[in-house]
Amino acid sequence: TVDEKSETQVMYYHAEPEYITRQLFDDLLVLEPFGQGNERPILRLTDCRIVQGKSIGGGKHYKCRILNQNFGFDAIYFWYSGPDFSSRDLYDIYFYVQINKWNGQETLQLQIKAITKA
Repeated sequence: TVDEKSETQVMYYHAEPEYITRQLFDDLLVLEPFGQGNERPILRLTDCRIVQGKSIGGGKHYKCRILNQNFGFDAIYFWYSGPDFSSRDLYDIYFYVQINKWNGQETLQLQIKAITKA
């Protein structure tokens, strides 16, 4: 696929929603450190709905919930200021798995890198 922000070729791995867990995040840590020559793995979920979307950070970022099959994930899309996504449409989501630390709590979150129509 092509990263919409940089127009470069991107390698990704298809993910099934039931495997997107804290354990997956922990397992991916053994691949660190990430950088040139050892890029962070980008995962893809297909046929997702995007709901509860809102701009945050003064309109610089987009926070939403990703629904896929019977699973739901909190997500953040940094440096996205485009239009909202329709909750009726299906999308493919390209992302990193991360841990969001906020107010003393840790939750699994998808850090979106690109979104395309399914």
